[in-house]
Amino acid sequence: MAGFVLGPMLWSATAAAVALRTGADILQLSGVPVVGSSTASPGPSGSDLTAGLIFGGLLQNPGDLGQWLRVMATSAISPAAAEELLYRGFLLTAMQQRFGAIDATAISAALFAATHLSLSQFFPFTLLGTCCGVLALASGSVLPAIVAHASYNATGIVVGMVVALGVRVQAGSP
Repeated sequence: MAGFVLGPMLWSATAAAVALRTGADILQLSGVPVVGSSTASPGPSGSDLTAGLIFGGLLQNPGDLGQWLRVMATSAISPAAAEELLYRGFLLTAMQQRFGAIDATAISAALFAATHLSLSQFFPFTLLGTCCGVLALASGSVLPAIVAHASYNATGIVVGMVVALGVRVQAGSP
């Protein structure tokens, strides 16, 4: 139950922070067409939002190692640690006693995916949650799950950076 409360709260806080950084509003971040906005388009594309997030202040200089470390710490490692402590450290452990390892892993993975509020990403998040659950159970520690989850997040950031750089190059930006 905590996941259904914390997930939307975490998403809302993240969306608000991204909106403040990029100038996009929360509806645009969710992909909902913005009716009556000052622009005729339904909102920026995913690559535009990625570029805005990366170049809108979060990572102003892609060559700066300090900025990369800050981005990885705040956008890859800390969310992974918090979510893994909740879903694998707390929920999986509590449910394993009642449902057994397989069912507890499946339930915690599905809850993890559901709280990310993305129907199109439900399967990938369920797969990530399952892998992290298996790692936590097999190792007896949540640390391998945190490392795997942080690696997943970091990969998304790097891919987003490549996409954003491609958007900038195609647009003729320096």
